[in-house]
Amino acid sequence: MKGLNSMRNKIISISVFVLICGQFTIHCLSKDFRKSQTQDAILEKDSATREKLKKVSRILNEGNSYFQKGNFEKSLEKANIAINTYPTAPGYYLAGVSEYKLGKNREALISLKKGTDIDSENEQILLTLGIIYTAEGKNEDAIEVYGKLESLQVKDRYNYSFKKAVILKNLGKFEQSYETLKKIPVKEFAFPAQLNMQLGDAAVQLKKYEEAEVYFEEARKNDPELLSAKKSASVTRVASALENGNQAMRKKNYKEAASHFQTAIQNDPKNPTPYIFLGNARILSGEYEAALKAFESSLALKSDYQEAISGIAAVYYKTGNYRKSVAVLEKATSQFPNNAVYQNQMGLNMKALGEPAKALVYFTRAKELDPTFVEPVTNLVFLLISENRYKTARKEAESLKSESEKKQIISFIDVSEQIYEGDRHLRKGDTKIAKTFYEKAKKASEQEPSVYNAFGRLHFISGELKASEENFKKALSIDKQNIPALQGLIRLYSSQKNQTLANQYTKELENLTGNDPSAAIVLGRTYEDKKEYEKAENVYKNLQKKFPNNEAINFRLAMLYYKISLEENEKNNHDSALNWISKAEKLSKDIPEIAETRKTIQENQKFATVIPTIQKANKLFDTRQYEKAIPLYQEAFQKTGKLTLYIKIAECHLALGSEEKGISMLENPPPGTRNLQTREAVNAFLLRKGEIDKAEVGFKEILTKKPDSYYSHYQMGIIHLQRKKYEASIDAFDRSLLLNKDFVAARIGKGISLYHSGNKKLSKEEFEAATQQDAANELAPYNIGIILFNDNLYNEAIGIFKEIIQKNPEFSDAHYQISYIYYKRGDLEQAEKEIRKALDLERNEGNLFALIRILSEQRNKMANPAIKKEVLDLGRELAEKFPSSPHAAQAERLVIADEDNPVILQSYQSRGKLIGVPVIINNSVILNYGTSVESLDKDRGIRHWRIQTATPYKFLLADKRLVGVSEKKSKLWI
Repeated sequence: MKGLNSMRNKIISISVFVLICGQFTIHCLSKDFRKSQTQDAILEKDSATREKLKKVSRILNEGNSYFQKGNFEKSLEKANIAINTYPTAPGYYLAGVSEYKLGKNREALISLKKGTDIDSENEQILLTLGIIYTAEGKNEDAIEVYGKLESLQVKDRYNYSFKKAVILKNLGKFEQSYETLKKIPVKEFAFPAQLNMQLGDAAVQLKKYEEAEVYFEEARKNDPELLSAKKSASVTRVASALENGNQAMRKKNYKEAASHFQTAIQNDPKNPTPYIFLGNARILSGEYEAALKAFESSLALKSDYQEAISGIAAVYYKTGNYRKSVAVLEKATSQFPNNAVYQNQMGLNMKALGEPAKALVYFTRAKELDPTFVEPVTNLVFLLISENRYKTARKEAESLKSESEKKQIISFIDVSEQIYEGDRHLRKGDTKIAKTFYEKAKKASEQEPSVYNAFGRLHFISGELKASEENFKKALSIDKQNIPALQGLIRLYSSQKNQTLANQYTKELENLTGNDPSAAIVLGRTYEDKKEYEKAENVYKNLQKKFPNNEAINFRLAMLYYKISLEENEKNNHDSALNWISKAEKLSKDIPEIAETRKTIQENQKFATVIPTIQKANKLFDTRQYEKAIPLYQEAFQKTGKLTLYIKIAECHLALGSEEKGISMLENPPPGTRNLQTREAVNAFLLRKGEIDKAEVGFKEILTKKPDSYYSHYQMGIIHLQRKKYEASIDAFDRSLLLNKDFVAARIGKGISLYHSGNKKLSKEEFEAATQQDAANELAPYNIGIILFNDNLYNEAIGIFKEIIQKNPEFSDAHYQISYIYYKRGDLEQAEKEIRKALDLERNEGNLFALIRILSEQRNKMANPAIKKEVLDLGRELAEKFPSSPHAAQAERLVIADEDNPVILQSYQSRGKLIGVPVIINNSVILNYGTSVESLDKDRGIRHWRIQTATPYKFLLADKRLVGVSEKKSKLWI
């Protein structure tokens, strides 16, 4: 009802009025100050009091004089003197009104309330209280004060009734406002035009449109120059027509509704809002061309009208022109990126186009933009259900605010999951087990058609045709448009050769999908998901006969052929894959992946001959034999031109420390191969090197271009995890898993984040789920071992780590953890044994330092020259080979303290081919690689900064400043 609300707002804005200052403002009240009213009270007091009151009267008259001149500080001073002399209502009034003028509203209210304690019917005090309450937004208090004023038999009581009515209307209490206004006699009110305007406005809010028109006409008679009265009358007629139209819409009388909306347009043809209502009615009555015309007319009147744009996109979506709908929405989202409705519509289009990952992204974005918007949440939940991802669907459903909606959707999830489990067993022929699941589903909801369709299928397969028929008919009795039930009955009657009934239900199905192929497309998608490609193809081909020019059907069939092509390519049936991709190309030019896939398949035809070479290279890569792997990857890349091989070569160079070469390769891939995959590889390397800020910028850029990149979401999770922003990291890992539920690394990352945020139970569940997904992956059980270790369950942890070693003997971290457990227990012999195994596999700084600690403990217990020598050798190795390690400084101190020849030669591995000799400035070593310059800490080799340049520097000069000199120019760094 956004349109009607905007019309109401329009009426309210027309009715803004200016109150005459003599009656309604403090400024004008001050000009009517009477001499102090204390004179009347003097006669009634004793002589001492009479003297005080006379004095108060003189002081207040002086104060009033200062107030009239605008000297509010002085008038307040006089008021306070008067109150201290003898407290009176006029004294508190002068104090309160002076404080109000000085902006001291709180103090003013206190003073004025004290005044009412003395004189509860003082008109000046009450009026001033009402004005301050209104200014402070304390409307209920203001209403109470004006109510008291209107009950006084004073000259301005109708003005106070008017003020009270206006506040009531602003609070949305239209009935009370209307009744109050009606009690004011027009002939006795100073501003009859404004009274009639307010009466008309209140009548509109109460949907008393005929009365409203009469009041607006009276206002025009009261003041012929009042243009707002004429316009309000017109707007009222529009609002009346819209309300009548909406009532018809609620009754599903769409043609009647359209007639009322057209009346609204005739009354105000320049108003874009009624066209939106008309367009919606036309969509619901299936008149799509008329709907499109209505929305376009609205947009012509207001070029940035978001509801009109949404309506146009909706028409294209309803007619199956999903690509046109997407084009409209893409343009709109660039203009209005925070419009949740557009994001939701994009999700619906992506779902219809068979791109569930993108649909997930858009539905998620919509619910984040507007947490109160229910539709994207339900769309997301139903999409997850369709992919049998019930746990994730439940989690999303839990975010719904409405308990009734939440309960209903979770019930549907439960039913769907039970039916899914039953169907799995039914396909295997386990009818008894299938039945138990279907019965659980029925117990969860007896009014869900899918339950009876499940029983219908079960009884059909079991040969119980009567029971099958009854269940399918029961599903239809709940939902007369239930397509699976109709299909079940058609199949049942066809098997019985009851052609009459088979034809009857076939006709019903055709009538149901006659003007809208989307329902039948859903059926085809169901077959696709089950990999029953022939059945899916038949559905789409039959639809093509009915709708030969329908873009959605052609697109879906093209996507089917594209899927088959991918599967054939996976099986290395390249000729067949190319044949299917050709079929897809003929049907749709709007699938950008087709051209890339054709190229990939053609590459793979060449690729088949080099598979053994790649397998050998991969094995060398996994065992860190990068130098041997490079020529094999190069050989395979030269034959195939495959980008993934090129990236592998770059990663080998990076692993060998040739950072400049590796990054240069990734940043400058061969022509025609540069894509987001290379960017992801570059940013992943930057993240591994600790350049988190750069990596974050890079991954965010990727996600703006490809929001459904599960890998980039995963890396953002790693970034948040490193910054100890555990909630953000969990959210990023969840997004990654939402897009790719089989991505084990994201599940492990989420488990680690949960653990660090203190949720050990959920953390362990994630690691266990990861282990089930990929039994060969040692990281999930490794993390379970860490949890057990931190909970002091040492034996259980050792058991987990030993299982990992059994499966993967080259996983050194498991030996390290077992060693540490023995070290904690004080079993130094076993600790030494395990850490030496770890060092045999990987001689890194962590393993070296662990052995140093273990040997140092042994040395403390028993002096042994051999142990001392080995500790010093290990310390030297650690300090020299790993100068940037956090343990290096400790190792240095150890060597310097105990070694007879305390000289440490630390080598800094260059990240590429150096040009010239390094330059030392203060504590920095400056290295020139030509295309880049970097600064390292001279003691630790840790990078301070790195600068890239398009023009290579031939050499560097340094005194107090650093100068880079190229062939054409020099660059100065201070």
